[in-house]
Amino acid sequence: MTLTFPATCTTFAPCGGNLPGTYVYTAGCVEDAEFAPVLNALSFCGTNVVTVSNKSGTIQGSLTFTASQVSRAATGGLSFTLTIGGSTCANMVACNQIQGALTSFGASGTCALGSTGTTCICNVTRPWSNTTNESYVAAANQINVAGASTTKVYDYCVTNGGAKLEHHEVTDAGTTYIRDPGHFTLAK
Repeated sequence: MTLTFPATCTTFAPCGGNLPGTYVYTAGCVEDAEFAPVLNALSFCGTNVVTVSNKSGTIQGSLTFTASQVSRAATGGLSFTLTIGGSTCANMVACNQIQGALTSFGASGTCALGSTGTTCICNVTRPWSNTTNESYVAAANQINVAGASTTKVYDYCVTNGGAKLEHHEVTDAGTTYIRDPGHFTLAK
């Protein structure tokens, strides 16, 4: 399924609901705000010198909930281009350092000076390819998933008599956790 990349995704009101069952991804939206952690990390390059373009992505797979476990089988990923200007970062030394730092965002890619030598251009990918089985607790319209290193928190809503699930991760990302970007819709 192809993801969309509007400035702002249509939001849903978290409403909770009965989760057990298997849901398949049917729609996904990644808004501009989801790129903020990368842009904030590059703020040392200067004000308004970093742009994100050429956004694309896919996700396939499902979530299966029992009364206390959630299994995720998902593949896909995000691709985008960072164009970084300014005298601080538009040089080969900084460009190489930025390329090396992409892994701290769960991403990989290549960075090189642009043809004019006044920008560092990074082609970035962030894959999704995981199969997980984790315990969860649903309360107060949120799903709390006990991950290996952190508890992930998702706003959620089950509608259409239990046939539709919408979720968006709201975990406080801090500086060491990379949350799942996007708003997703799944169907039974």
